Amino acid sequence: MRNIDNSKIAEVFLVISVLLEIRGDDPFTYRAYRNVSRVIDRLPHQLTQIIQDGKDLKEIPGIGKAISEKILELVTTGELEYYEKLLKEFPDGILELIKVPGIGPKSLSRIWNELGVGDLVGLQLSIDDGSLKTLPRMGDKVIEGIRRHLDLLQASAGLFPTHVVMPVAQKIVNAIQDGFYVNLDVLLAGELRRLEEEVSKISIVCGIDDKQTEFLDFLQQLNEIFVINDVVGSKIFATTSEGIDLEILTSDKRKFAIDLIEQTGPNDHFQELMYAAKEENIELKECSFIDEVQVYKCVGLQFIPAELRFFPKIFKMAETNSIPELVSVNDIKGDLHVHSTWSDGKNSIDEMVESARSLGLEYVAITDHSAGLGIANGLTPERLIKKNLEIQKLDNSIEGIKIFSGSEVDIRFDGSLDYSDDLLQSLDVVVASVHNSMNQDRVTMTNRIIRAMENPFVTVIGHLTTRKIGLRPPIDVDLDTIFEVARDTCTALEINSSLVRMDLKDRYVNKAREMGVALIINTDSHNCEDLKAIEYGVKIAKRGFCQSHNIVNTLSLNAFLKWIRSEKSKRQIVLAELFEKEA
Repeated sequence: MRNIDNSKIAEVFLVISVLLEIRGDDPFTYRAYRNVSRVIDRLPHQLTQIIQDGKDLKEIPGIGKAISEKILELVTTGELEYYEKLLKEFPDGILELIKVPGIGPKSLSRIWNELGVGDLVGLQLSIDDGSLKTLPRMGDKVIEGIRRHLDLLQASAGLFPTHVVMPVAQKIVNAIQDGFYVNLDVLLAGELRRLEEEVSKISIVCGIDDKQTEFLDFLQQLNEIFVINDVVGSKIFATTSEGIDLEILTSDKRKFAIDLIEQTGPNDHFQELMYAAKEENIELKECSFIDEVQVYKCVGLQFIPAELRFFPKIFKMAETNSIPELVSVNDIKGDLHVHSTWSDGKNSIDEMVESARSLGLEYVAITDHSAGLGIANGLTPERLIKKNLEIQKLDNSIEGIKIFSGSEVDIRFDGSLDYSDDLLQSLDVVVASVHNSMNQDRVTMTNRIIRAMENPFVTVIGHLTTRKIGLRPPIDVDLDTIFEVARDTCTALEINSSLVRMDLKDRYVNKAREMGVALIINTDSHNCEDLKAIEYGVKIAKRGFCQSHNIVNTLSLNAFLKWIRSEKSKRQIVLAELFEKEA
C-alpha cells in the first residue's frame, strides 16, 4: 500500500473533473468528481489510514462504490488506470495549463480546440501574437494575469516550491530517524533550513560515527522514497520518487557542526567564514566543535542564525555583535488565524483548540471564512452568530487557553467588507483578506486594501499579497503606501506561515518592521497539523530581522487582551507600552 496523502488523491479527482469538463462530458459527471475532491480534501483523517484500519470507504458521505474502488486502486498501486487513459486524450502539457490562474475549463477547451495550444510555450505564443485575445472572456486584465504567472514560472525554472519539497524532506528525515537501529542526529540543511521560497534540492546531514556500511545498506532499502544514484566519499546522491535531487552527508560528531554550516550554505557565506578563519590561522575543518555557536565564536563572530546567512551584510553585523535577539517559536503565545469545520477546515473547533493548547499556546482565534463569493463554505451572518455561541460555550468550559471569536472576512472588490460593522464589532479578531478580483490595477487594489484598513474593526490584513508560490503571482499593490496606512490606522499585517503563501515575503517583513508596522505571525490553519507551521512564520520573521516586540502575538494573554480591547487608533501606543512592561 502506498502512503499517498489526501491532498494528492483529491488533486487526481479534481484533474479528472476538469478534463471531463474540457472534453464536454455531462455536467453531472464532472461535478460529481469535483465534489468528491472537496470531500477528500476536507477529511480529518488520511484515507490510507482508514483503509489500513479495515473501514469501508463507502461509509464516508459523498463516496460511493465507483469512487471507493478508484481510491483503493490509487492507494494500492500508486496509479489510477481511468486517470491515465483520460490524460492520453489530451496534449502532454495539459496539466501545466490547468494550473494557470484565469483559465477555466471552458477557456481551456477553446484554447486547445480553436488555437491548437496544448502547453505553456504555446500559451505564451498565443499571448504574443494576440490570438488568445480573440477568445471570449480573454480581456486585457485576464491576459495580464496569465502573463505574470508565466513570467513567474520562467523565473523559477529548475526550482521546486518549498511547500512541495518540505513534506518530502520531512518524510525522509522521519524514515531515517525511525528506521535505523542506531539513534543518530538527522537534520535538514541547505535551502530548506534557510527557508528559501524555492529550492534546487534536499540536503540532509546525518551524524554517525561508525556503521557507515550498515547505514548505506539501510538507505538502499528506502527505495520507495528515493533511489541512490552515487556515493562519493561521505556524500550520498539520490533522487526522490517525486523527482527531486537529494544529498545526504554522513558526518561524525567532531565535524558535525562545521559540516552542518557548510551544507546549510549558501556557499558564499561558508567561504567567507573559512576566509575569516584563515585570517586567524585556524583550520576549521581540523577542529572539533560542540555546536554551530562555537564555530562562529572560534573566529570571533557572533552566532549567525541559518535564516540570516543569505544576507550580504550579516558578517559585518556579526563582527560588531549587532545581530539582535530574534523572535523564536517559544515567544509565540497565540494564533489568530485558524479555520474549523464551520467553513473549510478539516477539524472541529474543539479539536483545533485542543491542538493549540497542546502546543503551549495561551490563546487562539477561530476565524472561519465569511460568505464571500459562496466558496469555502463561508458563514452567513446567522451562522457566524451560532458559531460565536459555540465558541463562548467552549471558552467558558475549557482551561489553559483563551478562545477568541473571529472571522476571515473577504475584502470585496471595492474595499467594503462582507459583514456589517455591527457584526464585525461583535468579534474579538477580524482578519480581512483579498480572495477575488486579483487582477485589479495597482491604484485600485491599493485603495481597496486601504479602505479595509480604515475600518475601525479590522484587526489584521491576512496574506496581504495573496500569492501562492509557484501557483499564483502576487497582486499589484503599492506596498510602501500600504505599510504607511497600516501603521497610521494601527492595523496589523499578517506573516502567513503557510509554506504555499509565506506572505508577507521576508524582505517586505523587514520593510514593514522598519516602518513601525505591527506584525502578527499566523498559521492560517485548516487542520490540527497546520498549527505546527508556526515555525515557518517565525523563520520568515527572522529573515526580516524581527524581534519579539515586533510581533503582536508574542504578548502574554493578559497583555494581548489589553491590546485587542483598546481603541484601534491607540493600539500602536498601547502595544509599545505593553512590550516595555513585559521586557
